[in-house]
Amino acid sequence: MPAKRLIEVVQKLSHAHDVDAIVDIVRVAARELTGADGATFVLRDVDKCYYVEENAISPLWKGRRFPLTACISGWVMLNGTPAVIEDIYVDPRIPAEAYRPTFVKSLVMVPVRQKAPIAAIGNYWATKRRPTDREVEILQALADSTSVAMENAELYGQLQAKIATLGRREARIREQRDALEVFTRSLAHDLKEPVRAIRSFAQLMIEEPRELDDVKAAERIRNAGDRMAMLIDTVFRYTQLDDPERLSHDEFNLAHAVETAVENLSALIAERGASVVREDLPVVTADLALLAQVFENLISNAVGHNPGPVEVRVSAERTAGGVRICVADNGSGIRCADQEHIFEPFRRLTHDKSHAGLGLAVCRKIVALHGGAIECRSEPGRGASFYFTVPDELPVIERDLEAVQPHERAIA
Repeated sequence: MPAKRLIEVVQKLSHAHDVDAIVDIVRVAARELTGADGATFVLRDVDKCYYVEENAISPLWKGRRFPLTACISGWVMLNGTPAVIEDIYVDPRIPAEAYRPTFVKSLVMVPVRQKAPIAAIGNYWATKRRPTDREVEILQALADSTSVAMENAELYGQLQAKIATLGRREARIREQRDALEVFTRSLAHDLKEPVRAIRSFAQLMIEEPRELDDVKAAERIRNAGDRMAMLIDTVFRYTQLDDPERLSHDEFNLAHAVETAVENLSALIAERGASVVREDLPVVTADLALLAQVFENLISNAVGHNPGPVEVRVSAERTAGGVRICVADNGSGIRCADQEHIFEPFRRLTHDKSHAGLGLAVCRKIVALHGGAIECRSEPGRGASFYFTVPDELPVIERDLEAVQPHERAIA
């Protein structure tokens, strides 16, 4: 019967895909196969023995950790060989005082993987007896099958992680492809105007040089060239926000990022008679330069795109997974129909061509880079509120993706 039961257990282990499932199978099978009064599964945790699970007539050491050199499971893992002990109180490898509160009188402990063991399986008896060679063989066979199952579980976990990574990359490629299509059309549209101006004035200088004010023509050509350069430079910086490779993990109070943004916008704020009020803000772990850029873009939009002086209020609250930040103004608001599109590249709500129209698109990219989301809530005549989240845990970096330069500032 033990042999038949062992085959059933091996089959179950072959279908186990994680350590928890393996432990659950082994804790039951180890005791059943030998008729022991208790069984335990011990993982090696660097220099500790971690008693993960047990199945016994009374509690043993589930959930506890002991130094490898202070317990029999540690001896077994350090030596890669089974320990068969008829009387625990006469064996020097056993910390007798630790066993006195338990029912254990005899035991057998076997390593999981004899070369560089990663765990151990122990069986205990409440009466003094010498475990038979057959019991040791069965338990070691279970341990060997467990070793294979754990290696398979590790490979399965790695495979699942790679599949998940590939899935994220595919989704990201699809998003980038769709964004590139919109981006290309919009950029081509925006570049046509300065190119047309340069060509028109250059043609006039060639065909009718006497009727043209050379200084004014040169100024218009220069302005058109400046706009082209601004668009190209801004687009270049925008595309560099695709990758978290160089996302800094700074710990700082959000007030610091707001102060940086306000300082950079001081001239605009003074010119428009605006004010920026911040409430008490929490400490976060994020990229300070990039979050300052988010605040700068949001405050700049509120101050610069409203017809009169506005008050911008910055607040934040802790949530279960991080911090939710609000940048609100008392300006003219944004129409509901426009709120769906304002985060798209080159989407402008005014005819102002002094900026590339990427400010809110940049905000969305930076927030997404941190693993958060951004949204707008507004009613015409009642101001606009932008909410974005900064999670407590930043996204895991995929090191094999192309490096970026996310700290280049002044994207508007």
